[in-house]
Amino acid sequence: ALQARQVVFCPSAALSLDWNAESPGLFAAGTASGSVLLWDVERQGSIGTINVGAPPHLDFVTEVRFCARKQLLATVSSGQGSVPVSMPGAGPREKRPTLFQPVVCARSVLSLWNTTTLQPCNSLEPEGYELNSVAFNHNGSLLVTGASDGVVRVFDVVK
Repeated sequence: ALQARQVVFCPSAALSLDWNAESPGLFAAGTASGSVLLWDVERQGSIGTINVGAPPHLDFVTEVRFCARKQLLATVSSGQGSVPVSMPGAGPREKRPTLFQPVVCARSVLSLWNTTTLQPCNSLEPEGYELNSVAFNHNGSLLVTGASDGVVRVFDVVK
């Protein structure tokens, strides 16, 4: 029977996990509070937290993937967005204020993070589709994403 070797408490629900192949005791946990916990199993402690959910309403880190042979971590954060809505007015010349109304429109952001500095290196915010998954190839030169529109996209990480 499996028995827990360690118990790690995340700030909220752990939505995605990945081990670092270059540092076998290091794993990342993407959470429902917009952060990624980096944990060292050998030292039994956190080595840092990345606050991914900086854009408004992107609270869920649904995917975390370490890059082999490079000091990169890919994250996909998702949530609901807002859209501008004009208030109805009495006449055509009347100035109408613009409000931002929360709607059920899925948004996602792919971010690449330097695992040494825990700072962002690059990001992609797609329009018209939501990212569902991400993976690096064997040497970390390519990144592949799967999306809600049924399209798999391949990106060159080196450029």
